[in-house]
Amino acid sequence: MGTKLYWDPKKEIFKDNIEANKHLSRPQRFPYGTNYVKIK
Repeated sequence: MGTKLYWDPKKEIFKDNIEANKHLSRPQRFPYGTNYVKIK
């Protein structure tokens, strides 16, 4: 298949795999997410 992934539960990232870690988050879409919250 491909490369085996090893998960680090303390850091919550894959060990020694930058490409896999890129897929752990993505930009948030408007109007969802914390970037669009207005603080009074």
